[in-house]
Amino acid sequence: MRVSNYIENKIERYIQEVLRQLPRSDRKAAREKLENTIYAMLESYAGDRTPDTDDLRAVLREFG
Repeated sequence: MRVSNYIENKIERYIQEVLRQLPRSDRKAAREKLENTIYAMLESYAGDRTPDTDDLRAVLREFG
């Protein structure tokens, strides 16, 4: 799925914040799962169009 650099950066910052709270040994697996889940949800929200910031906000709101 194609997303803007802005959205990629926002996702990366969110993931970094989450990973910082986890033990180092869990971070690699958690990153992979979190990335996959976020991008899958973005695709679901956006449908046939390119995801926008509103879609990203909705996804991240679900995560908290």
